[in-house]
Amino acid sequence: VIDTTRSVAASALVMTPLNASWLAVSPDTRAAFETYVRAKASPLVWDGIIAWVLGQPGFAVFAVLAFLLYALGYRRRRHELARNGRPSRFFQQVKIPREFCFGPCQIGREREGHTLPA
Repeated sequence: VIDTTRSVAASALVMTPLNASWLAVSPDTRAAFETYVRAKASPLVWDGIIAWVLGQPGFAVFAVLAFLLYALGYRRRRHELARNGRPSRFFQQVKIPREFCFGPCQIGREREGHTLPA
């Protein structure tokens, strides 16, 4: 939102690095994070990888993170003809009783004169 407002005001594309945004919000946690990484991992990790990531626009860093998390949690749907070209029993269609229907089934029951539970 801030980058959009600044871009409109400047009539040019403005992208704030993640480091600048983090320092504006909480400089203490940014300094603590840097100290922790330099002490536990290596100054090379901070200078080589993390400093580069913090130099990128915040929206891009979070977009990549969101994509990675999506890719980790994504499950592909199994094809109905998973076994021997025939539908397996696991994928057979199940008839849902009218009592368990939602949406259009409820409208139909109301029209039939039945009352829905509150």
